[in-house]
Amino acid sequence: MTQKEKILDLISLVVVLLMALSSWYFYDSLPEKIITHWNISGQPDGWGSRSSMLILIPAVALLTYLLFRFLPKIDPKKRNYSEFMSVYKIFQLVIILFFALIFWAMIMVNSGVNLSIGQIVPFLVGCLFIFLGAYFTKIKPNWFLGIRTPWTLSNDVVWQKTHDFGGKTFILGGILFIISAFLSPSWIGPLFIVIICLLLSSIVYSYFLYRKIGDKNDQK
Repeated sequence: MTQKEKILDLISLVVVLLMALSSWYFYDSLPEKIITHWNISGQPDGWGSRSSMLILIPAVALLTYLLFRFLPKIDPKKRNYSEFMSVYKIFQLVIILFFALIFWAMIMVNSGVNLSIGQIVPFLVGCLFIFLGAYFTKIKPNWFLGIRTPWTLSNDVVWQKTHDFGGKTFILGGILFIISAFLSPSWIGPLFIVIICLLLSSIVYSYFLYRKIGDKNDQK
């Protein structure tokens, strides 16, 4: 790894460690039964033990970090990672940071801080989608990151064009997610349908593009 990639990897690990420290620090101050889920309107509709949240979410973040470290080693297209490893490490950091921000928001809400999870989560999801869309064009063919369909994995031209197209749809979907954070609940359902259609359009696009281009036998 380059120095930049090592720094990004270290920051990801530090975020995971900060989540673990947060679990230890807030464990005694949180009630035994806490809110663990909110409905589409941002109202609490699920409760559980503080241990489940304080252990599970940092564990998921740690697992994400480990998977990002391990998966390139077993990817059949692993030689492509050298062409976008810095972007790969940025993806790793942003996804772990996404988990961390939601985790800390849940801690604050269960500690009595007046925060709206119904606005925070779609806002963060929207930011994540915009980031993914902005960097999609920099991802090279691989089996674990990006828009992985039989058609993108079979043809490098289809991969690149699909990620050019998908980048735009993810950015638009992210903007709609952010907008949904400030709309009344009656608008959220229809808006989610539009977002899902936008995201699925990349899969459909890759199929028809492959049918048009055909198999050029340019696999890597």
